[in-house]
Amino acid sequence: ILKNIKSNSDFILTIGKKNHSNMIYCSSRAKAIADAFSFSNEISQIKISIPLNDAIEKIGSYIHQSYYLVECLKKGVAYHHGQLPLVIRNIIEDLFRTGHIDYMFCTPTLIEGVNMPTKNIFINCEDKIRLTKDKKRNANKTLTFWNLAGRAGRYRKELAGNIFCLPSADKKWDSTEIFKIKKIKLTTTIDKKLDSSSSLKKIEEALEYNEFDEEVINKTIEYLANIICIDTLRFPNNFEESFILKKFKSQHLKDILELAKKRSEMIKNISFDVINSYKSLNFEIQRKVYRKVKTAPSEHVLPEFTYDNCLTLLNKFLELYEWEKTEKMKSNQIKFFGFLMNDWVNGTPINEMITKAIKYHKDNQVELYIDHGKEKPIFNGSKEHINHIIDNLLENIEKKLRYTFERYFNHYHKVLISVLGEDKAGQNWATFLEYGSKHPLVIAMQNLGVSRYTAQKIFKDKELKKCLVINSETKQLMGFNKQELLNKLKINSIEYDEVTLIV
Repeated sequence: ILKNIKSNSDFILTIGKKNHSNMIYCSSRAKAIADAFSFSNEISQIKISIPLNDAIEKIGSYIHQSYYLVECLKKGVAYHHGQLPLVIRNIIEDLFRTGHIDYMFCTPTLIEGVNMPTKNIFINCEDKIRLTKDKKRNANKTLTFWNLAGRAGRYRKELAGNIFCLPSADKKWDSTEIFKIKKIKLTTTIDKKLDSSSSLKKIEEALEYNEFDEEVINKTIEYLANIICIDTLRFPNNFEESFILKKFKSQHLKDILELAKKRSEMIKNISFDVINSYKSLNFEIQRKVYRKVKTAPSEHVLPEFTYDNCLTLLNKFLELYEWEKTEKMKSNQIKFFGFLMNDWVNGTPINEMITKAIKYHKDNQVELYIDHGKEKPIFNGSKEHINHIIDNLLENIEKKLRYTFERYFNHYHKVLISVLGEDKAGQNWATFLEYGSKHPLVIAMQNLGVSRYTAQKIFKDKELKKCLVINSETKQLMGFNKQELLNKLKINSIEYDEVTLIV
């Protein structure tokens, strides 16, 4: 068949058309989206099944009708990555399992973590996985490769599967050793650093620095240095009890251990629970936050969540946690994240947030950062520009709100607890960010297994709310009156499907 193959897409189509389960590994979210959309354009019109048509309508309604994923699904193609809302990921995964999607372009979040019947796996040749001259990095690449390859034919329906290794536009599998070596000797990060004189020197530097400077100190090195310091506090009388300190001691690296003991002095008055939970957060910053809260604890308790308070807190954290250094965040971005955070925590549906973002870009003729280093185009309402806005917004929700901000607000609240005690520490905004709501009932529903989307639907509808089982004394949510709730929901809607799966 290779005589007639002109591209990777040709090859995937030729091989894949005989099977309903084809996974294509892509090293990044952007590549998965771009490759899936490009590939779908090469497929002629297909007969759309009822479940596939339902999914197209649901995703178009949940996200946007011009979303690339909607276009891909019309050709039996999908993409999957970590920034997709959980509701959408569940729909896509179910379609693939049941054979309504033939081709899935995905990042390792799917291919390494979700059990699915897979006949063919196509692995693109990427720097993250192909062997290079840097042998120190190749062991992990070999592990990643066989982890991916091992997914073929492993699940439920398929007893055997095929692995196809494709060249990229500018890269080839220069070394074929990765296809032959299955036994992999893995070494811990600590062992690698102990074997490297340059890494040991950097650890010393990290332990000696009094001021945080990300340009000088690598985050991995700082994280390792922090762990050493924490363990000198945990095991002050016997370093043999610590896995990491024991290794440093056995290598006669006493100077580093002494530096760690000295550096740990700056955090010994801070709650060990706080420090141990945030090993990667710079010690100087943690000490500064602790001192700030300690001066007037009750004044630093987080207030009621409002847009104005949100903006005030984000500006406060920008300075307190030195976000310009630690997160590369500028002060002029705070207003944007304030709007986004306010909408998210107040339960605004994703599609409404997207519609507002598109309108803002249109009304204000905003420049788009599509290709770094190239001219920034003005938003023109095209499908490409709309999808750029959608993907940016979804990424900001997952990476900024639900990860970065959630982490800092959680740390801040832990500091408050360590000073004031849990009863007086006030509300934790990190919970609002994680669940996308400030209402305890919406958060409780999500803990029982439904998505933010479905929880908000029930919360806002008086009739649906009657189907909740609430303890009369504690006022806590105990469960759902499932059948009554299903009778009131639209059949085949996202919320209907989710409630159906509730035990």
